[in-house]
Amino acid sequence: ISACEKAGRWEEALSLFDEMPDAGLRPNVVSYSAAISACEKGGQWEKALSLLREMPAAGVRPDVISYNAAISACEKAGRCNGALSLLREMPAAGVRPDVISYNAAISACEKAGRCDDALSLLQKMGEDGVQPDVYSYSGAIQACAAAQQPDEALRLFKEALRSDEPNCITFNAVLDAVASPQPAIARELWLQGCERGLYPEVEMWEAGAPMLDLHEHSEGAGETALRWWLEERVPALQPKPDRLIIDTGFGKSLVGRRRCRCSTRCLMRG
Repeated sequence: ISACEKAGRWEEALSLFDEMPDAGLRPNVVSYSAAISACEKGGQWEKALSLLREMPAAGVRPDVISYNAAISACEKAGRCNGALSLLREMPAAGVRPDVISYNAAISACEKAGRCDDALSLLQKMGEDGVQPDVYSYSGAIQACAAAQQPDEALRLFKEALRSDEPNCITFNAVLDAVASPQPAIARELWLQGCERGLYPEVEMWEAGAPMLDLHEHSEGAGETALRWWLEERVPALQPKPDRLIIDTGFGKSLVGRRRCRCSTRCLMRG
């Protein structure tokens, strides 16, 4: 079942799970958790919840892995209320939420545009003795970016710097929040990210023309990098190039790609 889950073959995983009683095998918490995780990876959030609800009646107590897989299934399906409901019921079920539980719920809030709920969850982690990690902060910062709360995003970013080692996701999130309203701060943060090796080799030459490579950049990070390149680097080039190449990369999503390209065109016109 676990092998099928890792291969993204949720239907086969469930088929094997259903065969267990006929083979004289009683599903245990490991079997259920693997089947729930297979549903999560296959985008089958309803089946994941059904399996979780089936466990007590089968005499199997869900554990943190079971709940985390179900919360992640809701998060990936955009079912924010379902993810929050599962997180809230965990203590009553005798299961203590861990950092993975909270991160999945924070991500669900971020995707649903529920910034206040994401921030509340981050605060509750500390109250419950669960140490936020880089993904906890990144999700909350991205929620602030979506809600156009750059000051709160910066506050969380500084807190993340004290608590954990931020990665490219963290920098992308805070740059999404501050690139437009606070471009000077954004540039400073982006250069810090470059110094940390998070945005390697952004400048190169291709076919005799200078090129800016925005792979690994979010929309805000790409906008910041482009401003820096056009304002600081391109004017100093000698001889003056007759063309520039800007590779917007793959972005975080199709929407992110389109926005990044739109920002590129606007900045070039400016």
